[in-house]
Amino acid sequence: YDIAHITGMSIKGKNIEEITFKQEPAEGDAGLYSGSFIFTTPTLENIRLSYNAQEELLSALPTFSITEFIADEINDLSIYGLDEPSLDLTLDLTITETVEEQTKTTTDTLHYLWGDSLENGNIYFMEAGGSSVYTMSSSFLDSLLELLDPFKLSEKWICLANIADV
Repeated sequence: YDIAHITGMSIKGKNIEEITFKQEPAEGDAGLYSGSFIFTTPTLENIRLSYNAQEELLSALPTFSITEFIADEINDLSIYGLDEPSLDLTLDLTITETVEEQTKTTTDTLHYLWGDSLENGNIYFMEAGGSSVYTMSSSFLDSLLELLDPFKLSEKWICLANIADV
């Protein structure tokens, strides 16, 4: 995936309250996005994500690089900690292309689960709904989890929308 195509995401896990991020539509441009994200938690709604936090968060998303294939046709996810994942990440992707004056928009969703960590620094992971388990480096996990503090994520400037006069 290309982080430029992310228009929404949901992050939750065993010790992580669910946080959803949605890219705001650009004003007056149907199908286009402003580039700014808003986020919602169980106790906060529609909080503007700070630009710096947005850059850090998108940079902290994992690069999928399989270290090892573990097993296929898995029925018991608890062996790998995937029944109660440490991280459950859903990415919504929107790709808009213009070819010969025709605009084509496609959407896709990536949904992955990460389970238990191994002693060698890897972590079990799988595609949600899939049946194959792999390992990859868990190096992304600590920096991603550190960023998921709503206070660190929120824009700190007071935003006053629709004010004609100050």
